[in-house]
Amino acid sequence: MLFALLLAVAEEEHDLKSLFAVAEKELDGDCRANGFLLSLWLVLCVSGLNRAHAELSRWAVLDGLIQGCDVRGRLCELAATCRALGIRGPPGLDGLDEVLVRHARTTRRFLFGVPSQERKA
Repeated sequence: MLFALLLAVAEEEHDLKSLFAVAEKELDGDCRANGFLLSLWLVLCVSGLNRAHAELSRWAVLDGLIQGCDVRGRLCELAATCRALGIRGPPGLDGLDEVLVRHARTTRRFLFGVPSQERKA
């Protein structure tokens, strides 16, 4: 999920303007992700990072990050936060495991999403 979004960030720098275009041209053909799904993932990832901002700020300098209101802004916010936390990608995705484990150990919560036992019907 995060890899696909960071791929979209990289493609944004090359003037590929649409998440639909990223899903169609850059993701594996067997991947069933489309632009709509990428946009949902983007909202999920950014909201998780915003929710955990206080905790993540203890590990990295997150001052001066501008919250995005549209797709491009959210992609920029996501990319800047990932860079600050040491998450690098593409072509691979380095540093994410460390951030996820550290956050889970400290807060006993997921960074992205909500555990099924906490979901409301």
